[in-house]
Amino acid sequence: MGERQDPNNIQRGEVPEEALQALAREVAREAGLAQDPNDTALLQNDKARAELFRTLAFLNVGLLTGIVATVAFLPEPRHIWWLSLSVGTNALSISLALLGLWYAVSPRTSVNKAKRKGRGC
Repeated sequence: MGERQDPNNIQRGEVPEEALQALAREVAREAGLAQDPNDTALLQNDKARAELFRTLAFLNVGLLTGIVATVAFLPEPRHIWWLSLSVGTNALSISLALLGLWYAVSPRTSVNKAKRKGRGC
């Protein structure tokens, strides 16, 4: 650290290895080639959240299909109130799963928030 570089080495094109590595890191960061571990973790979290809501929506649509198929084969539904409650609750669940999926893939996710904070936007 306290050691001075020989000016003759710099004039001949010999640059210290540490300076080259620091320059390479800076160029990679500016070009967007180097990934920030925090951004990578946030992106993986957002992907997992989106997959969760996608699975919830898929399962609820399957459940709703099963309820409708069951009703089609019933000769006379005696407890229509319970069936209506079940369909309504399932429809609400599908709506919430789709809303969560929309939020998970929206541009306001945590990775984009982190990038905006870093740039000062």
